[in-house]
Amino acid sequence: MHAPAEPTSTIEAPLVAVVIPVYNAASTLAHTVQSVTNQTYRNLEILLVDDGSSDASPEIAQRLAEQDARIRVIRQANQGVAATRNNGAHAAKADYIAFLDNDDLWHPTKIEKQLSILIERGPDYGFVYAPCRIIARQAGCIRLDGIMRGAVVRAGRSFRYGDGARGSRPLP
Repeated sequence: MHAPAEPTSTIEAPLVAVVIPVYNAASTLAHTVQSVTNQTYRNLEILLVDDGSSDASPEIAQRLAEQDARIRVIRQANQGVAATRNNGAHAAKADYIAFLDNDDLWHPTKIEKQLSILIERGPDYGFVYAPCRIIARQAGCIRLDGIMRGAVVRAGRSFRYGDGARGSRPLP
């Protein structure tokens, strides 16, 4: 008698788009993108949206895209970070969208944990936030910040980055 076959799932993991606005980020971009490509959750679409950089950022972004098929580079004339995030969100093909600044890093399990909570809560929930750590290059972790950042947003919700005090606001 043969042992029963392991069950296989026919449900594919949802695609998560990571939108990274890029502006003159040559010194930080590779580390930022590496923190995304090192995520334990692997079904990612990584959008590097260059906002008219005048340094080596476009070339670095292109090189990163050539190394990982999940990365796509979008170039635009300088429009500011809010428009750049919006343009990235509009270009995304994913069911979920996460935003990451070009000089920030993610914990390797960030997307996995946040997406799990968002899916568990169901379609009535539109986004999940997490606290962030403030890190200085020389000193390491300085403090756990009470500011909630690093949202994973369900695509199709009415959220837009605008010119609010922290650069974003939900639509009324």
